[in-house]
Order: sequence, then structure tokens, then C-alpha cells
Amino acid sequence: PLFVVDGIPLDGRLARPGFSPAGLGVTPESNPLYFFNSADIAGMEVLKDASATAIYGSRGANGVIMITTKQGSSGAAKLDVSSSVAVSSIARKFDVLDAGGYRNALKAYNLTTGDLGGNADALSEILRTAVTQNYNVGISGGSENGKYRISLGYLGQQGIVDKTDMKRFTVNANGQYKFLKSRRLSLDFNVFAGQAKENIAPITNNAGFQGNLIGMALQWNPTQNLMNTNGTLNIIPGSTIVNPLAMQRGYTDISNISSLFAIAGLGYKIADGLDYRFNVSLNRQTGVRQSELKRYITIVGVEGLGQGYQGNTQMNTTVLQHTLSYNKDLTKKINMNALLGYEYQDFK
Repeated sequence: PLFVVDGIPLDGRLARPGFSPAGLGVTPESNPLYFFNSADIAGMEVLKDASATAIYGSRGANGVIMITTKQGSSGAAKLDVSSSVAVSSIARKFDVLDAGGYRNALKAYNLTTGDLGGNADALSEILRTAVTQNYNVGISGGSENGKYRISLGYLGQQGIVDKTDMKRFTVNANGQYKFLKSRRLSLDFNVFAGQAKENIAPITNNAGFQGNLIGMALQWNPTQNLMNTNGTLNIIPGSTIVNPLAMQRGYTDISNISSLFAIAGLGYKIADGLDYRFNVSLNRQTGVRQSELKRYITIVGVEGLGQGYQGNTQMNTTVLQHTLSYNKDLTKKINMNALLGYEYQDFK
């Protein structure tokens, strides 16, 4: 769907460089709301019928999600503090054979090879119980002529796949001000800034069993130990079957993204029911991604060589909006609402 934040359509992209190493596929894209702290959201509205989404053209074909963020209120300064800690683990595992069941299957099919004498639960070896921490602080206040709100947020989230996590810092500052004796002139702004670091696992949606960590674990022979008796990784050179624990330890993929999303609006009440508004929005993101595959990973093009990658991405989006709206009650039962607008968007 198209996401619209405080009247500004997002372009749906994130400045995380793409990465497609040998045999591993492409990491799925991130959510376009990646840098919006849920503690800063006041409400969400879903538009899905043709008349409601018409103003957004073909971009609204899959529906529009309108997001309104929190703003300051009149009165003394108000401090809001919240924190939470959550624990997560895998909800359901696929029903695959353990070492005992695998040996019984070999006997049932009269197979004399395949039992390697070990006992491994490959999926459990690469998973963990993960902890998520979320902390938010916000202060707001003001008067009828000027309101403000400032908030800080931190999210530290571990993934249930070991060696994966995300740390995100966000800042939001906004204000709404009115000028002139008639208070017909208004000026408001909203700034979102964020910094996020991810440790990403080799889990993709367009690779075969050899290019996906979960697939590697599910097809691993449960009678083959993941580690040797001397404490080293059990790696068979030239094998098409990749040791999932070796893949996890030998794969590093770190992404750092900085984001700045700013909105400024100028409004003027021309007459009773007739309002003009001009909005300008800038969204700038920079992303750096560094990845490495160790040379002992048994994938063609990686084994014996290793592989390294560094990507840099910059994203800039500009939105300009002019709107002239008219809203007036003609009678007790008839209301007239008209909107004339022009919008310009530039994507780089």
C-alpha cells in the first residue's frame, strides 16, 4: 500500500544497499515505516475504495494507509515516559526427523549408508530466545498560539536467529504556530531523524536449499554432528550441503542507515471556509552495507576464495504540495466540500 504520513506520501523505499552474493539470493526489502517510532503515531486510517484513493492515482491501487503523528497540546509541559521488554522464540518448528527417527527410516528402507553416528538438531543450533527492549521519552506543551512536541526513542531487538539484531535511535520534533491578530497565518513543521544498525542473516526468499540458512538447517542429516570432537566446525570440502552452523559463523552482513524526513507547512485562512496551504517535504537517507563470507563456506564461487561486499546508497525525495480547500455548511442538511490541489514529487 501507499503510506501517507501527515499528508505527505512516502516513496516506499529504504536506502539499504542490495546484496546478492553467490548462491544466496537477495535479502527481502525493509518496511518503508522503518524509521517511524510507533510511540510517535497518534492514529492510522486505511483507505481502500476507489473514491477515497482517487487523489493518489495509481499509487493508491493497493490501498492507502494514512498515518497521523502526535503533536503538542496547549497547557503546561507534559512528560511521557514508556519502556518495555519482550522475549520471543520460534512459534512452530517443521516436523522433521531427529537422529533416532532418521536411523529408523534408514532401516525401514533397507539402506546401509547415511548413518554418520552423530546426533544433531541443526535448527535449534542456529536459533535462540531473543530479547527486545523499547524505551521512549516525550515532552510536549504550548499555548493556543504555539504548540510543540519533542521525543526520543530507542529500540534494541534481537532476532530469534542467532547473530541477528537491530538497534534503532529516533528523534521527532514538531511545532504548530499561529500568527497575526486574526491568527489566519499558520506555520508548522515536523522532523523525524533516525539511525539504525542491522546484523542480517543469510535468509532470502529466492534461493534454493543451499542459499538459505533455514533451508540448510532443515535438510541437514541429523546423524551428522555440526562440530568435530576437537571443537572445529564439521565441514566437508566440495560438498553441496552447507553446514548451517558454519554458514552462520562465517557470514557477516551489517547495514547502517541514517534518515532525515522533514515537513514544513504554511497555511493562510483567506475567508470563512476557504483555506490555502503549502507543504514542502524532504526525505534524505544514506546507507552503508558491508558483508563477508568466509572461504570455508562450501558454496561454488565462495569455497576456497571467500567473498566481500560493500555498498553505498543515497536516497533523496522531495514533495511540494499546494492545496486550496473550501468547506461550508450551505444549509442545515447540505455541506459543500471542495479541494483543488497540485503536487510535485522528485525521486533520486
